[in-house]
Amino acid sequence: MKVTVKTFATLRRFMERESHMDVEPGITMGEFLEMLTAAHPGLKHELFDETGELRKYVNILKNGRNIHFINELGTVLEEDDLIAIFPPSGGG
Repeated sequence: MKVTVKTFATLRRFMERESHMDVEPGITMGEFLEMLTAAHPGLKHELFDETGELRKYVNILKNGRNIHFINELGTVLEEDDLIAIFPPSGGG
């Protein structure tokens, strides 16, 4: 099945702004991110800390809804999902 991934801000250093990917049906967000970070060196460090936990303030949306409010990394992807990945942002 196909999903679309959009990256923003500093994550564009590691992969294109928008890409379409083929994934296995029933794949979870955690499995998808493992696949994505394996294909794009440097991306893993931006998304995950040294213990393998998703970095605080990294926001991942599935069809506009933050995965923190669905099932976090256990969120199951479906055909034609739009995954948006936002890095932590700073400011004052």
